[in-house]
Amino acid sequence: MWLRHEGALAAAIADELGADPRDPRIHLFAHFVLESWSVVDVSDDPLVVLDATFALLEPGWLAVEPAPGE
Repeated sequence: MWLRHEGALAAAIADELGADPRDPRIHLFAHFVLESWSVVDVSDDPLVVLDATFALLEPGWLAVEPAPGE
């Protein structure tokens, strides 16, 4: 259900970063974030799962996000 919003989330991320909205890394990030809902939704502690999701995604994302001032 959430994945139908992948394109919109990717476009919003690209717009925020001033990045090319066709960048597959942005679409993959949006996909993984939205897909995490399937685990968060059934967890006894959804906040822990959500934190774990971003702890895994953040290191890879730093390679895409421009450094401050760029």
